[in-house]
Amino acid sequence: SFKNTATLTTETTSAVSASATTTRDYGKFLEKTGKASSSGPREFDWEIKFNYGEKDLAPGTWLTDTLEGTDSSIIANSIKVTDDKGQPLNINYSISALNNQSFKITFPAGVPRNKVLITYKTRYDAIIPNEGNPVMKNNVTTNVSSGNTTPGGGSTNLGTSGSLGIGEQGLAKSGTIDYNKHKINWTMDINKGQYTMYNWKLTDTFSANQTYDDNLVIKESGANTPLVKDQDYTLAVTANGFEIAFIGDRATKGTDKRYTITYSTTFDPRKLDGKLTNTASHTWEDSQGKEYSRKQVVTLTSKKEYISNVTKSGSYNATTKEITWTITANYMQDELVNAVITDLITNNPKQEYIPGSAILQRMTINANGNVSLKELVDITGTITEPTAANRELRVPLPNGSNAYRLIFKTKLGDRVIEKGEEIKNTANYINDGKTLTADASVQPAHAGN
Repeated sequence: SFKNTATLTTETTSAVSASATTTRDYGKFLEKTGKASSSGPREFDWEIKFNYGEKDLAPGTWLTDTLEGTDSSIIANSIKVTDDKGQPLNINYSISALNNQSFKITFPAGVPRNKVLITYKTRYDAIIPNEGNPVMKNNVTTNVSSGNTTPGGGSTNLGTSGSLGIGEQGLAKSGTIDYNKHKINWTMDINKGQYTMYNWKLTDTFSANQTYDDNLVIKESGANTPLVKDQDYTLAVTANGFEIAFIGDRATKGTDKRYTITYSTTFDPRKLDGKLTNTASHTWEDSQGKEYSRKQVVTLTSKKEYISNVTKSGSYNATTKEITWTITANYMQDELVNAVITDLITNNPKQEYIPGSAILQRMTINANGNVSLKELVDITGTITEPTAANRELRVPLPNGSNAYRLIFKTKLGDRVIEKGEEIKNTANYINDGKTLTADASVQPAHAGN
């Protein structure tokens, strides 16, 4: 950091001083990062930041970058040397490829306080193993350092390494739950790495409570129309899944294309236990007949309210000493038969129902599981409000298969609220003679004060 101080002195006043401090942020001397590239399959972008501390590096400074192992290679003509803003570097340098896994950059006249940005691409050449994902590693070294800017006779004084997980290249799978339609939309990404595959086959297995919707579509990357069943592939539906196999030229001559498979399964919301799982596994052969395989297990966790089918919450207003209670029922969108929501307004600790505060509102269930509030339901003449003799609130639900939200208020009055006091309520959602319960509690803020 740098500090400057200015002092003002006049004939009539004593000296007055003011100071300011500025800090300069020096970058690292040598830093390396990498990421997956969008330019091609199994390609990766690397970036080396050199001399970002802006040292004056002596003539003969060099650095080398070397890939570990034999599974990766540097893409020819991808090495670029620029300043930190990607503009041409105004100093002399040379690039020499030591082999397809290593290169060297030399600065004959040194690096006079320039930031140097080096970018290049690599490609993972091997086939991803049947299990696990490999890691690509490489190392960059230089014959100078931030503390020793004169080349040390060709010796390496500083090095740093970078590594990247290759990621899934053969089979990737994902799914999203549609809570409105009680479906799961599944997507599989096949052959992202664009290997040449012969005799490709895939087996997909569903967990319990899933039924195949018979809507599978396979698309080749870049194609406008999907593949044709029994012409391009076969599909055999099993008791708990299906099997696919390429046929024709895709099987016998092989394919290096990338494919997307989409389909859906239907589930019974009444049988949800929180988990919905699909397992996909595929096999294929290379040109020599060697077989490869990958397996993906995807487990989706459903929202809790779609298992309980009823929820309750409460919020306290310290100014009015009122509690607003919210009950949401029929997330599963069951057919409602003599359905009703009841809530017993507890008297211990004491709270009183606010007459006329109850409102009932229809809801729609969105595909992502969130709810949208719709019109209010007229409950005049059907609601039974609590009395001194019967403290139960009772609100019948209209026929149909909609979800509903009931909101009402209670008040704690002018009494002193004890510190740590907790107000509890239990709601009952009754449909076709079956009862589900939901509990909620509120601890008033500033109680005892």
